[in-house]
Amino acid sequence: MSRSLHVALGGAVVAVAAAGAAFAHHNPMDGYDANAPVVLNGEIVQVEWIDPHVQVHIKAADGKQWKVQTAPPVTMRENGLDEAAFGAKEKVVIRAYKGVDKACKPECLAGGVDITFADGLKLKVDGTHAKDGARAVHDRRVAVRAKLKL
Repeated sequence: MSRSLHVALGGAVVAVAAAGAAFAHHNPMDGYDANAPVVLNGEIVQVEWIDPHVQVHIKAADGKQWKVQTAPPVTMRENGLDEAAFGAKEKVVIRAYKGVDKACKPECLAGGVDITFADGLKLKVDGTHAKDGARAVHDRRVAVRAKLKL
C-alpha cells in the first residue's frame, strides 16, 4: 500500500472517531426550558449516581417531587461531591430550569444550575469544573453530614 493511501486511511479513521465523540456529546439544556427558571426549596429524597448525569430527587416545600439532572458523576466528584458528601434527608435550595414537559408525572423534571446546602455552601452542578477546591468541599460536606448524622 502506498504512503498516501496509509495517510488517507489514517485521516478517515481519525475523522470518524472525532465525529462519533462530537455526536455523543449533547447540550445539557436539551429537554429543559431556558425561559423557565425555578428555585426548588426542599429536602433531598434520593441521589442517583448514574451515567450520563447524577439525578437528585427532592421533595419541594410545595409538596411536589422533582428530579433534577446535574453534571456527570465524574464532574461531580472532581468538584468534591460524591456519595459520601452528598446525600438524602438534607435541606437544600436548587436553582434549575424546568423540563419542557410541564406535566410533572410522575415527577417534575429540571436541569440543575447550582445547589445551596443548609450550611451555606453553594456549588455549581451544571457541569462547571471547579477542581481547585474539591478536597475542601468534600471534607466540609462529610463533616457536616457526620455532625447532622445523615
